[in-house]
Amino acid sequence: MGITKQQLIGLLGSLLLLIGVFLPVLSVPIMGSISLLNNGRSDGTIILGLAIASSALIFMHKIKLLWATGGISIALLSYDLYMVSSKISQTKAELTEKMQGNPFGGFADAMMSSVQLQFGWVVLFLGCILLLVTPMLENGGFNGFNFKLSIKREYSTSAVNNLESVEDGKQPESFIKKTNIKVVGDSFYHNSKDQEEVEIKPCPFCAESIRMTAIKCKYCGSMLDE
Repeated sequence: MGITKQQLIGLLGSLLLLIGVFLPVLSVPIMGSISLLNNGRSDGTIILGLAIASSALIFMHKIKLLWATGGISIALLSYDLYMVSSKISQTKAELTEKMQGNPFGGFADAMMSSVQLQFGWVVLFLGCILLLVTPMLENGGFNGFNFKLSIKREYSTSAVNNLESVEDGKQPESFIKKTNIKVVGDSFYHNSKDQEEVEIKPCPFCAESIRMTAIKCKYCGSMLDE
């Protein structure tokens, strides 16, 4: 059995989450780049475990459980990002206050300014988003949308066909079914009330069948002698 598109999206999210824990999320002078795995906390290990668990759930076709792994991952990452950003802002404020008037204050400010968030956060959050989107695809979130588009397309096609039928002098099929009226395409061939047959003759110009009393051919538009 092949892998569906929903599974591919989920596996991509798991892969991004797996790779993201090794990517730098913070750059610090002297210490260099820091990832979730080497930041001295267990958050990176938890995210790594959730990525592996998500892949296993996908292969076991338990797509709905990705709500749990993806939700826990994005909640943990949001908390870490908030804590890191708050810590950086707090450290900068404390350092500025302590180093005020110190000749090395400019050097300390330069050091703190070089502390920056890195692209690892983007990869991690993108992986979480894909994990959360995958159950929506599995539950028909987008399939239902495609179904609605298909119905709308069929309805539009039916409306166009009915309009073309009206322009050709014919009643739409739906109208015929509802009213049960016998439709005659040629208005010149309506039977009289007593259902008498209309005499016809060939047109001398186009050889099409027309009424005996016709003075103009409805097919080629030629005028006939009375």
